[in-house]
Amino acid sequence: MPGTYATLVAGTGTSGSGLNELNFPAGIYVDETDNEALYIADSNNNRVMKWPANAASGTIVAGGNGPGSDYTQLLSPYDVVLDSSGTVYVSDLGNNRIMQWAKGATNATLVAGTGISGNAPFELNMPIGIRFDTNGNLYVADSGNNRIQRFTIDSTTAC
Repeated sequence: MPGTYATLVAGTGTSGSGLNELNFPAGIYVDETDNEALYIADSNNNRVMKWPANAASGTIVAGGNGPGSDYTQLLSPYDVVLDSSGTVYVSDLGNNRIMQWAKGATNATLVAGTGISGNAPFELNMPIGIRFDTNGNLYVADSGNNRIQRFTIDSTTAC
């Protein structure tokens, strides 16, 4: 296409699990308060990576301890957003939950879903997209239940 070109900004173009590689990157979040750092839901590596602008590799900020349901693990993370305090929120698709990782934390807090697939108001089934509104409500695309759920988190820290 005329006037269109792409620049590789994260990963190598080949799947892998090194800190310079990605394997099925799904959701991304651009942190405009941190020099355009990318947060990447690296789905098949069961982790979220922070990739600083112009860096050759990233760092793990959530998961990265193999696939699983422990609060130090993720299972096919699909999307990622940050709140104004730098807390990372992850749609943990394979575990049917939304996890919160405080800045520098090695384990997460469950903020939505139960970790078991279901269709009750407090349950999720394959959550994919997540976004905050200006009031601190977390919206979840609950794909397996064909609905959008709204969860009240903490309106003082949300974007």
